[in-house]
Amino acid sequence: MKMKLQKSELCRILPVLGKVVSQRSQAAVYRSVRIKGADRRLRFSAMDGMEQVTLTLPATGDGAFDTVVDFADLRDALKGGRTGELMLQSTENGSGTWIRTRDQVVNSHLLYR
Repeated sequence: MKMKLQKSELCRILPVLGKVVSQRSQAAVYRSVRIKGADRRLRFSAMDGMEQVTLTLPATGDGAFDTVVDFADLRDALKGGRTGELMLQSTENGSGTWIRTRDQVVNSHLLYR
């Protein structure tokens, strides 16, 4: 299952997600971004225990997946480098997801089903 989106689109919403993410929390769910893909859309959600924000971006490709990636890892992967497309790909059995840029790969683990 693969979906693609423009890096610039994700960079545009990253500051909004960063305002909600609690980067110093010991609970992984509060310092992570949930990415849910379906119907040619990617939904990015973050929460801090009190607030939750969900933003939707258009994507190309097919398939569906639900994964969580650490906000700091996602932010670092998007810093600098080239612009272009990001590819989100999950394994057939749903045991892992990768976010690929031209320069870097971010692995994530499925925390939600």
